[in-house]
Amino acid sequence: MIVKAGLAGLVAVAAALGAGYFAIGAAGHADPAADPAHFGGLDYVKLEPFAVPVIEDGALEGYVLTELVFTIDAHTKASLSVPPEFFIREDAFRSIYGEVAVDFDNLDRVDLEALGESIRGNVNARLETEAIASVLVQRFDYVARGAIRDNAVREQP
Repeated sequence: MIVKAGLAGLVAVAAALGAGYFAIGAAGHADPAADPAHFGGLDYVKLEPFAVPVIEDGALEGYVLTELVFTIDAHTKASLSVPPEFFIREDAFRSIYGEVAVDFDNLDRVDLEALGESIRGNVNARLETEAIASVLVQRFDYVARGAIRDNAVREQP
């Protein structure tokens, strides 16, 4: 009787160890296609948010707070001598500051897809390669100058 209980215990321990070994082994062999960095050879890069001043008739009216994300070919990114983030941020700044006609009272009407496509095309032309696959606008908010001042006054003790 004791022998049967001992054998049953050994079988249970062996089964638990085998299941644990199999679970760890299966987790170690993840599908590389599921990894976003390897999906299609593209890397996903999120830029730090930045502000673009809005100047009308020589006066500062407010700021556009912008946050961009872009996808880039991983092999090309590794071969570039200058990080593409600098070019994307600079082109976005130029586009928002001077070239894009933006109605800041109706920001929902800004064609963000066209803005991203314009930035992508300009940066690829400067890099002389089609490295940038897409530029996406994650944030595009207008903050009026008066709102900044009002917040600063409210935060004073």
